[in-house]
Amino acid sequence: MNIGFTYDLKDDYLQAGYSDVDVAEFDTLETIEGVETALKSLGYTVDRIGSARTLIQRICQGDRWDLVFNIAEGVKGIGREAQVPAILDVYNIPYVFSDPLVFSATLHKGMAKR
Repeated sequence: MNIGFTYDLKDDYLQAGYSDVDVAEFDTLETIEGVETALKSLGYTVDRIGSARTLIQRICQGDRWDLVFNIAEGVKGIGREAQVPAILDVYNIPYVFSDPLVFSATLHKGMAKR
């Protein structure tokens, strides 16, 4: 099974000019490598995709995966964590963890308190 792996690498965003505060929730290379190693140890082929923008580029190039392991945080707005799942839904690519609605609702304090 070919697993795509989406994430936001802290160093990539720092190099692009984002602040430490902007990238506080993003992952380190050590985390990415750890997740990749764990998935490979289970017998999966892992394709590091990276951010939502890279995911879009890869999909436009025709790349597809059997499943996407998504730990991307997203960059802007209340729906930032929903960005990758929403993109994957459009292209009918299965993924792990929550769908866009759950991610958006839980980041919206007013909705989450209901």
